[in-house]
Amino acid sequence: MKAILLIILIVFILSPMVHAERFTLKILQISQLGLSWADTVTTNIGMGLGAHESNPIYSLIIDSPPMTAFLDASINLAIILGTNWLYKKSKPLGIVAIVAINIARGCVVIHNMRVIRNLR
Repeated sequence: MKAILLIILIVFILSPMVHAERFTLKILQISQLGLSWADTVTTNIGMGLGAHESNPIYSLIIDSPPMTAFLDASINLAIILGTNWLYKKSKPLGIVAIVAINIARGCVVIHNMRVIRNLR
């Protein structure tokens, strides 16, 4: 999964950034990838300490690293493509959407870290 995220990150770093707003969108998308990675890492640490996955979709595939990586990559790709499309239709809405996604992902990572702290 790290390789997939690294490839996506490199593509977006090397992509042309003409406008400041476009640059902002790309930075927010990259931060979303980082939060996705942090979510995966903290989830795996928590699971190793005895926690359980509360997401019903992930709980079905959490024991299969290839399936988990595929689902993570698919979700991240959908978020990136979706926010790019939304940005083309309405720049402010595209930015607001990726900020909202980052806030939600950040909350998940914080929750995971609290669970890990409580299990240690």
